[in-house]
Amino acid sequence: LVKKLQALGIKLAWAGSYEGILHRDISAVNQRLTDECRRYSELVPIGSINPTLPDWESDLQQCQHNHQMPGIRLHPNYHGYTLTDPRLQALLTQATTAGLFVQLAVSLEDVRTQHQSLQVPDVDLAPLPELATKIPGLRLQLLNAKLRPDLLNKLSQTPGIYFDTARVESTDGVPALMERLPAGRVLFGSHAPFLIPEAALVRVYESSILENADLKSVLTDNATQFISASKARQKHPARVRVKTHDSTKSTPPRLSAGLPDSEVLENYRIWDSYFTPAHSHPGRDGSTSLIAEIERAMPAIKTGRFEKLCYFPHVGIGTT
Repeated sequence: LVKKLQALGIKLAWAGSYEGILHRDISAVNQRLTDECRRYSELVPIGSINPTLPDWESDLQQCQHNHQMPGIRLHPNYHGYTLTDPRLQALLTQATTAGLFVQLAVSLEDVRTQHQSLQVPDVDLAPLPELATKIPGLRLQLLNAKLRPDLLNKLSQTPGIYFDTARVESTDGVPALMERLPAGRVLFGSHAPFLIPEAALVRVYESSILENADLKSVLTDNATQFISASKARQKHPARVRVKTHDSTKSTPPRLSAGLPDSEVLENYRIWDSYFTPAHSHPGRDGSTSLIAEIERAMPAIKTGRFEKLCYFPHVGIGTT
C-alpha cells in the first residue's frame, strides 16, 4: 500500500485498521496500527473506538496520549449502535474536548456487492445534524458516504461536518459536491486498499473545470486545516472557483493530482464500461442527451488513458 501511495505522489495518508471493525480488543488493535505506521513516514494512525465495549474511555485516552493520534475512527454499523445512542454523544463530546477529530465510516462495502449472509447496511445519518449541534467544536468527517440530496443539504448547513471523495461518482461529481458545500468541507479520500486509489484521483479532477487552487484545497489544504487543533473558521469562505470557456485569463499548468505518467497509464491498458443512466432520457431524437452524457465523461477517459470504453445501453421494460 505504501509503495502504491508513493507511486501516486501521495505524501501523507490517515490510516485505520480493518481489525478495528471486528476485533473486541481495540486497545491491541490500535497498538498494532501505531507500531506499523511508525515504520512509514507517509502513514498517520487513526485509532478505532467502539463505544459499546467496556472501558472505551481508556481506549480513547490511549489514542490521544499514548499513540499521539490526531483523530479516531468509528464504525457504528459494524459495532451495533445508531447515531441516537447516548454513548456516541458522550464519545464525541470527550473526543472534541481532547482536541481529536472524528471519522465516521458510513460504509465499508457497497450493499449491492455484499454476500447475502453478510449484509451490513450503511449508517443512517438522519440523526446527525441534530447530534452535531449538541457538541460545539466537533470536527467529524464522513467516510465512504453516498448521500441523498436532501440529507446532503441538511449536513451542509451543519457546522463541523466534513466529507470525503471516496464514493463520489458520476461525471463532475467532485466539483459538483464542492459547489454544494461551504468551502473547506471536502477532503480527498480513496478508501484504499479496498478501492483503487487511481480511480479516486481521476474523479477529483476528471472534468477539468476546477481551478488549481481548488484542486489543491481538496487534495491537501482542507485536510491540513481539518487536522489542525485550531477552531478558527472563516466568516465568509470563498466559493469554489470554476473555469469558464470564455475566460481570457491565463491558467497555470494543471496539477497532476498524483496520477502516474501517461505512459504508465497506457501500459495499464484500462478497459472501462459506460452504462447509460437508467433514470435519464436520451433526448427527443433518441440520442442527443445520451451523446452529451458520454461527451461529459470524455475528459476522464482521456486523463486515464483508457484503451477501450465499452458501451452498455440500459434496456428493459419502460425504457426507450
